[in-house]
Amino acid sequence: MEGAGRGRYHPPMPAAATSQVQVPPLQGAGLRLPRYAAELVAALLAAVLYMPTIGYGFVFDDSALIGPDGLPVALGGLIPYRPLRYASYLIDGWLGGSPGIYHAHNIALHGVVAALVVALARQLGSRNLAALAGGVLVAVHPLAVEAVAYVAGRRDLLCTAFGVAALLAHRRLPLALTLLILSVAAKESGLVFVVPIAALSILRAGAGQRARSVVVAVGAAALVAVALIVAYGAIGPWHPAVDADALRRSGRVALHYLSGLFGQRELAPEYPWLLQSSGLLRHAASQLAAVVLFAATMAALAWCRRVRRVPGSPQAACMVSLWIASCACVLSLWGGLHEPGADRHAYLLLPALGVGLALLLTQLERAAGVTPFAAVATIAALLMSLAPPARSQMAMWQDERTLWAHAAAAGQPSTRVRANLARALAAGGELEAAAEQLKLAVVVAPDDPLLYLGRAALRCARRHGTRARRDLERARRLGAAAELVESIARDCPRAATADRA
Repeated sequence: MEGAGRGRYHPPMPAAATSQVQVPPLQGAGLRLPRYAAELVAALLAAVLYMPTIGYGFVFDDSALIGPDGLPVALGGLIPYRPLRYASYLIDGWLGGSPGIYHAHNIALHGVVAALVVALARQLGSRNLAALAGGVLVAVHPLAVEAVAYVAGRRDLLCTAFGVAALLAHRRLPLALTLLILSVAAKESGLVFVVPIAALSILRAGAGQRARSVVVAVGAAALVAVALIVAYGAIGPWHPAVDADALRRSGRVALHYLSGLFGQRELAPEYPWLLQSSGLLRHAASQLAAVVLFAATMAALAWCRRVRRVPGSPQAACMVSLWIASCACVLSLWGGLHEPGADRHAYLLLPALGVGLALLLTQLERAAGVTPFAAVATIAALLMSLAPPARSQMAMWQDERTLWAHAAAAGQPSTRVRANLARALAAGGELEAAAEQLKLAVVVAPDDPLLYLGRAALRCARRHGTRARRDLERARRLGAAAELVESIARDCPRAATADRA
């Protein structure tokens, strides 16, 4: 009997060594992935999908953030506005400052976010292929288009990258809180990562003094982050009305982002209909959505408080549910009261959903006996359903004319859309089409002095001097800045110039 077992005996591993054993890269069906392969695949998918944007130009707010020399413009208060984004722009400027360099930087950051989501999902207990599915969701979802294809969306990419990195480093709390402050240095909505960092740290800290020290440390970091926001000038005189209409608007924004998550609409630079209130049914639905979202956040918080005291409880799932609920709540309130519908804000929500998907697939594999190939099928479904619309929708950000023509064709365009489209058309020499857009804008907003300034500049270009001066006089009466009026007047033809009909 001893001879029969010779060569096949493996002594048991000592207890001290057993605690250091790492989970195999992938269990089940003989399918294995090398370590970090899932992170690399997610990053490469993100990079390949958005590679066409390297040929895009600067659009929309890009011209206000980046000067003609390719270097960033230092806006803000005591320090440059959103200083981490400004620092990243400085790097791009030093590398040449071309639009392609700025867009390539955005692509790289998006790939980093996708890889970080895979790494976080694995740290929280997800299997490799399930974690890869979460990373693919982030890499190819159309809600990421505005943040990645638009250079000014760098704030959302940096904010999310440092926020997810802070969660990944939650076991080393000083590092995690430093990364949290860097996230806020890119965009103030990085404060939302306070919730999952605190939840995960407290859940894994145990009871007593350790949990209290986590609360104190996270609270101190949040105060530092708020002080940073004030220093770079993101908190100003804006005071939104908090009333029933604000609640309805927040609910409409929540439903709006929900439709975007499921690909039920095409993206656009703005959605002015979200500001409107029409119909009892819409009022009721939007108010109900806001209440449900708030209730879900409170329920997730109550669940986290309860499972902390239960041995072997699903701490990761609890934290992710609270992360998703609080993030959605903040997005709806901030978007509903400040800038309704801008899809770049929703980029913050994608990592939470990606990690949640990874944990769900892992739980199905463990509890319901689902094979790892369910994760493969999920990845294939994500690629087929989300990548094509993301690729087609990113094309609208390639230049100013395409962007604003797309926005104007989407229905109910705002005066800002009309004015920007007119500017883009005029820059391309399409003066008649530009004049038509300004005419439509003036009908909607007859008291907007900027529209008359734009029309005056356009009439100057068409050598309609007398009409241009009438527009300038109207703009002055409506409160246009005197320096803008004088600047256009200096370039305008004299009254002796014959107007064309």
